[in-house]
Amino acid sequence: MADELPPINEWWPHLSIDTRNVLLEYPSAPLVGTVRQEIANATGALIDDGATLSERDVQYIRTQTEPVD
Repeated sequence: MADELPPINEWWPHLSIDTRNVLLEYPSAPLVGTVRQEIANATGALIDDGATLSERDVQYIRTQTEPVD
């Protein structure tokens, strides 16, 4: 099993809204098949069953969803 996902800035912009919502709602859960597939499609990397977001990934997602003043 791979230790890390590809850098999030490489795949986050390519995710569907539904997939982004899944990651926002369940940031600590193992990535479901559809999420892994979208990341794989965006990066060409194989995303292992059981892969999870790192704390850095979760922080990145939070910065991408915060309203800008």
